[in-house]
Formats: sequence, C-alpha cells, structure tokens
Amino acid sequence: DGAYEPKLNEWLSGESLEYVRVERTILDSAFLSGANLKGAELQHASMKGAILNFANLEGAFLWGADLSGTTCTGADMRDTELREVDLSGARFERVRLGGADLRDARMIDTRLSGTLLETERLSGIQWSDNFVVPEETDGEMESAVRIYRSLVRSHENAGERHMAGEFHFREGASRR
Repeated sequence: DGAYEPKLNEWLSGESLEYVRVERTILDSAFLSGANLKGAELQHASMKGAILNFANLEGAFLWGADLSGTTCTGADMRDTELREVDLSGARFERVRLGGADLRDARMIDTRLSGTLLETERLSGIQWSDNFVVPEETDGEMESAVRIYRSLVRSHENAGERHMAGEFHFREGASRR
C-alpha cells in the first residue's frame, strides 16, 4: 500500500521513493535533488521551498500540494498530476512538463525559464496580474518572449483562445 509518514526525512537527495504513497506529508525545505519520485502519490503534501533539481517526478500524483517557492531545475514532471497545486514563487527552469495536468494550479510569480508547457490541461490556472511572467518584470526579455510563445501555443492547443490572446499580447509588449 505504500508508506505513510506525516513527516519524511528532509534530506532525501538521490533517494528512490518510486511509487511511495503518502498524503498530507510535510516536506517543507526538503532537499530532493535527484530523488526518484516517479509515480509517487503525494496528494496535499506541503513541499514549500523544497529543492527538486533533476528529480524524477514522472507520473507523480501531487494534487493539491503546496510547491510554493520550490526550486526545480531540469526535473522530469511529464504526465504529473499538478491539479490545484500552488506553484507561487516557484522556479521551474528547463522542467519537462509534457502531458502534466496543471488545471486550477496557482502560478503567481512562477518562473518558467526554459520550461515548455507541452500540455493541454491548463484551464483555470491562476496567473500573475496582467499575465506578466517574472522574467519580464526582471528585464529578461528574451526569456520572457520564449515563455510567452510557449504559453500561447499551449493555450491555443488547449482551445483556450482568450488565454492565448493574453499571452500573445504580453509577448508583443515584451519585445518592445
């Protein structure tokens, strides 16, 4: 049935937790770089400020988890259930999100440098005011343009033309 522990060891770098099952666990500020969390069930986990660099989260179930302020570089999150996840202030750099379910996620001030949202499950995402990504605010215009293009394409593929239009406008504004 899997493990159940209210608080797991906070230093799990490189550990294999493949298909582990824990609900409402606390992994705030955990160091999970290189950890194998493939298929793990971490529904409603608190992972605020966790370090997930190069972690394998492919197919993980993180519905309703709090990943605010996490640092996630080069992680594999393909086909991951991220519905209703709080990603506010998270840093996603070169993360693979193909097929991930991001419906109703909170992505306020989420950095997405080098990350492509290659998924059609994007409805209900809460973005920052005026749909401005932090890269644009920080003057990283080339990065902002790439992110906006990715968001336009993903939202168009999902049939969300209004959202695609908002990001298309931001793309144009950040090129000026």
